[in-house]
Amino acid sequence: RGLINGDVENRSHIHGPAAIGENYSDIIATFYNRNTAGTEGELPGTNKNICYNLDEINEAKDYEVGTLEEFLFDGLLLVNIHSDSCDKGEIRGQIMHIGM
Repeated sequence: RGLINGDVENRSHIHGPAAIGENYSDIIATFYNRNTAGTEGELPGTNKNICYNLDEINEAKDYEVGTLEEFLFDGLLLVNIHSDSCDKGEIRGQIMHIGM
């Protein structure tokens, strides 16, 4: 059915670290669904269909090697989807590791 009133996503982020229901402290990666003038480190246009090197992001964020992997497998990363109708984020979803 889509977002509020048929609106479409204009950007989304992976945030963390944050457990379910907790406030997040950082943006790990930003995705745009339209050409939006980005700020440093953000890519305009759709960039969801690429692989991200977690070692490079760890280094850019000044995290220790393996930090993002720990956040990921501990369920401490989430996706926040924004639209024009709800700029603060219309959908928040925790990224969970299910089974092995």
